[in-house]
Amino acid sequence: MRFCGGGALSDVTSQILADITGRTVQVVDSPQNVGAVGAAAVAAAKTAFAQAAEGETVRIPLTITQPKETKESLEAKLFRDLLGEGTTKVSGSANRKHNVKLSASVCDGIVLLPGE
Repeated sequence: MRFCGGGALSDVTSQILADITGRTVQVVDSPQNVGAVGAAAVAAAKTAFAQAAEGETVRIPLTITQPKETKESLEAKLFRDLLGEGTTKVSGSANRKHNVKLSASVCDGIVLLPGE
């Protein structure tokens, strides 16, 4: 995954992105300027490619960040505390019980942030 923009200036942000996605994150040189100089970079790469001899390698420098954490290890750290729990008894017809079970299964695993 390639990461650019101002956020890519932070090694910490790149590491968090790699850890959360479980993918390798690549940051190009001067990532904050990608939007402004993207066309110039493409033109320079095209020129370098056009000037390269057949079989010659054209290199574009970048930084690679490997994940240090797995999705599972992050989930274990982030969600290890039980903040609340509730139970209730459901009565009524089989259809009502089925609907309550179906609704609960949709909510299972959902994390509500403040204000939600």
